[in-house]
Amino acid sequence: MKIIIAGASGFIGKAVTERLLNGGNEVTALTRDEAKSRGVIDKRARVVKWESGEDGAWEGVIDGTDCIINLAGESLVGLWTDSKKDRIRQSRIGPTKALIAAIKKASRRPRVMVQASAIGFYGDGGDEDITEDSPKGEGFLADVCEEWETAASEVRACGVRLVIMRSGVVLGLGGGMLDIMVKAYKGFLGGYAGSGRQWFSWISLADEAAAIEFLLACQSCQGVYNLTSPGPVRMKELCEMIADRLRRPNFHLPGMVARMVGGEAAQEIVLRGARVLPKRLAGTGFRFNNATIESVFSEIFAHIG
Repeated sequence: MKIIIAGASGFIGKAVTERLLNGGNEVTALTRDEAKSRGVIDKRARVVKWESGEDGAWEGVIDGTDCIINLAGESLVGLWTDSKKDRIRQSRIGPTKALIAAIKKASRRPRVMVQASAIGFYGDGGDEDITEDSPKGEGFLADVCEEWETAASEVRACGVRLVIMRSGVVLGLGGGMLDIMVKAYKGFLGGYAGSGRQWFSWISLADEAAAIEFLLACQSCQGVYNLTSPGPVRMKELCEMIADRLRRPNFHLPGMVARMVGGEAAQEIVLRGARVLPKRLAGTGFRFNNATIESVFSEIFAHIG
């Protein structure tokens, strides 16, 4: 298949690109920084420069492609100033709208678009089991995810099958939240915040890439899918496991202090959680390589010194 990936130079995008290339597909990566991307993206991929807010030659690559995967979006890490929140929103909504505008112009449109979203859609789920049928929660991330998904839904009018992935925290080597946590623990600064009872819904990087490949190929798959493992854990349990494997202390940061230091970002990312289950994905017959946190940690920490 001919596949276009927006956001191919990111933590998830690199893994997805490599997996799809290994499967014999032809991959084109859309990037704002062509030189930088050529240094991190699998060299078998074609790299095309684009600006999501502008028309341009990049739109021509949409015509005749089979699939589009949209993973574009600025990292959530950092203090959520007004400008940071605007970048988080615009970096998700803008590229989505640009891709759909290009699809509308194409004489031969793609068959499927796989669109990123996140379990932040559900807000704080407490101890309830959250599935794709659960309602939208409250907060900045929930609002961004809703707008993101609404923007993507316009592609259906083009006759394109749409798959929306509400991904949990992706765990793997070389990036993401776990990389930040490991560095903190190695520096004797690691620990959990708040009660530690908030749920941590995750998926391994390998399963994230495999699920994306599966949903691309599954012609009956459409709509929203939670990309999370079937084994969510409590935050305190997760942190204890990391501390134990790295032989470091596991500190406790009171929720009030976390909010003072990290502000709104800490409140939504660290102090809240949701027990999100992959009900629809499991119903397709997809098989997880890492269904438990012990499984993925055994693989990851075997490579961490």
